[in-house]
Amino acid sequence: MDIAVLLLSMCLFFAIGMPIAYALALSALVGALWIDLPVGAVMQQFASGVGKVSMLTIPFFVLAGAIMAEGGMAAALATEMSGYVAPSPPPGSCRLCVTS
Repeated sequence: MDIAVLLLSMCLFFAIGMPIAYALALSALVGALWIDLPVGAVMQQFASGVGKVSMLTIPFFVLAGAIMAEGGMAAALATEMSGYVAPSPPPGSCRLCVTS
């Protein structure tokens, strides 16, 4: 029955158009309240789930993007990947067929 409450609340939150992150968090809170866990313990577990390492990944990802943009690697990747989006074959596909 506990799993049913958790899944039904999650589906309800999805059905009303709530974003996935909020729906998962609120359904976890509803499930915890259903099995009579103290709210303070639930919030402590939510806060401890966000570690220092995971919070550092966001600025490093932005830094990597800035380095790629300044070095020209982003433009080269965009040019290479445009072949996959356009109807023409990607530039490296013919070379791969000939060499294999």
